[in-house]
Amino acid sequence: MRVADTVAALCVGLLGATVIAMARQLPYEADYGPGPGFLPLWLGVALVTLSVFLLRESRVTPASDDAALAAIPANQPGFLHFGPGALTPWLVFLASTVIVSVLFERLGFALAIGLFMFVTMRWVAKLSWLGTLLFTVLTPLMLYILFLRLLMVPVPVGPSWL
Repeated sequence: MRVADTVAALCVGLLGATVIAMARQLPYEADYGPGPGFLPLWLGVALVTLSVFLLRESRVTPASDDAALAAIPANQPGFLHFGPGALTPWLVFLASTVIVSVLFERLGFALAIGLFMFVTMRWVAKLSWLGTLLFTVLTPLMLYILFLRLLMVPVPVGPSWL
């Protein structure tokens, strides 16, 4: 596992360095604030920084951890274990994402995000009805306050047919 972690760390570091090099070709600032090179530059810096931590972790991990991982039976379910019915939540999430993306302008910001949260929280995250309703109401409200009021980002507020 140490070899795989080392290779992964080097790949992430290379990706981060490439992002930094390409971001430096874009203007860092614009007349209105951060320019198009601001976010990619700092994302590249974050990738390089995280790759250093991953590389360090891969070097200090004792070999006994590798032996412990090898002792895990191959048929034991892991994080992304796809057994019978396990693909359904992924398909529900994918379908709801596509539908909300297509209908975002027609439904409006709050309704589209609310419906998306309702479907994903109930049938993907399998929350209770109370938790689902809380996410359905609070997520669009918080995003409305953040994007429309604080950041003043123009988004379709309500359904286009009203």
